Amino acid sequence: RSGNLLPGRNDIYVSATQADSVQTFDATTGLYTGPLVSGFGNSLSQGNTDWGDLPYAIEFGQDGNWYVAHYGASNLRKISPAGLDLGPVLDNSNASVSLIAQFTIGPDGHFYVVDANGGRVVRFQGPSGTTPGAPIGAAPFTFITQTGVEDINFGPDGNLYLVVQTGADREVRRYNSTTGAWLNTVVSDTQIVDMVPGGQSIALISGID
Repeated sequence: RSGNLLPGRNDIYVSATQADSVQTFDATTGLYTGPLVSGFGNSLSQGNTDWGDLPYAIEFGQDGNWYVAHYGASNLRKISPAGLDLGPVLDNSNASVSLIAQFTIGPDGHFYVVDANGGRVVRFQGPSGTTPGAPIGAAPFTFITQTGVEDINFGPDGNLYLVVQTGADREVRRYNSTTGAWLNTVVSDTQIVDMVPGGQSIALISGID
């Protein structure tokens, strides 16, 4: 579902949603090198009846740990380099984020979390914050209001980029990373369609990196 390359090493870490696990691969050969977490979440079993007890986006924190979106728990879980599950990270009692599939860690070290049900992005203090996992700002802690966010990441310009896919819009949008203000549409549905001569009349987009 989501993957990441470990800095300083030749390994790719993949959050395997359908396999309920986090797996590793050699970045040069592409060969499978084994699980980091063989059973993710609370039930620790593949194919359990809890549809939300699954891993989604995965990011490497500046503290040397992995952070994985725990979809149905509406939280992130911290995973040590050895694969030890260190538990949930976010204090979601007041922010009330509901279902997390996508998030990123910003240049400021904080978590930028997509609230799937709430149609928004909420910031939480990152691993190096004074209170890691605490929501940032004032209640209800909404940083960006936007439905249909498929992915989120920071660009080399320091701004925040969202892949948006709703019934009316399929595009990549840029936002100010300090204020959360919308800046511009980087690429539109029509532009994406035009990139593929003879392709379909609408574009389906997902990840950004």
